[in-house]
Amino acid sequence: MTQYIHAVEVSRNPAEEQDLNRQGFDKINVNLNESGENSVFVWYKFGDCAITKIQTSQNHDMSNGLINAGYIKVNKSLPSGDDVFFWFFKGQGEFDTPITSVDVTTNTEDEALKISDGWEKVGCNLASRYSYENKLVYLWVKRAEQTYVCDVKATNSSGSDQEYFKKGYIRIDESTNTTGCNGKTSSNFLWYLLTANKDKAITNLEISNSDDTYHEWQQQGYTCVDVNLNQGSSRHAVYIWHKNIKSQPAVKTMLLVLSNSVPKPYLESGVIVNEININEGNGDLGRFLCVYNIA
Repeated sequence: MTQYIHAVEVSRNPAEEQDLNRQGFDKINVNLNESGENSVFVWYKFGDCAITKIQTSQNHDMSNGLINAGYIKVNKSLPSGDDVFFWFFKGQGEFDTPITSVDVTTNTEDEALKISDGWEKVGCNLASRYSYENKLVYLWVKRAEQTYVCDVKATNSSGSDQEYFKKGYIRIDESTNTTGCNGKTSSNFLWYLLTANKDKAITNLEISNSDDTYHEWQQQGYTCVDVNLNQGSSRHAVYIWHKNIKSQPAVKTMLLVLSNSVPKPYLESGVIVNEININEGNGDLGRFLCVYNIA
């Protein structure tokens, strides 16, 4: 019988570890706070009422939509910031597929293996914001059955968050844009919708960052998500495009990778990495769209 992830928790000291252990939680033995004094761990528990979505919030604006959509907050902040929290949702709708496993990675090699093994990356970087090693620590989930990306959205404010969460969309909790050249911080996010119905799946995702690439994808019949992913920068507008070509492999998962170059382990694992840096010109780590397709 398949076991479902029923609850997720966080421990920040030995007393909390002992308490969660007594409650029947299992620990993922990866310390999220290697550069800090206290060890921080993610815990999970199996049960009948399955978690179907896990998100993170990094500020008040990112939390509002989660609250209003009925997400449950894990009320213990994570090392990456005082305002960074896990949230989870237990849904039974068309776009809710139970989560059966959770895990944590600390390097791109393990990330690439997770993707090719059918896992899905969750939320933002969980590593301590005080780390001097630019560590990238992520939570991953695996679902009870194969799912596919069937729609993509983008937002540049939190105004639509509640609507999208209620419709079943998953927010990629890494902003596509950091501080723009005009000194303003933009909060642009990509969203995707998962389905177990392969016939509804998207097969192609592309990025435009110039007039030429915009017209190229337009002429090829792609659908543009009309939100500039690089808003706040003086650089050219950046858009994501999608298309469903029945004869081509379906998109299993999509994610953003934070890096100054295209990560080689991803390419070696069959992940399609779009070489356009969505965050170009903003003086921070690049943002690269990655897609994993399956036949």
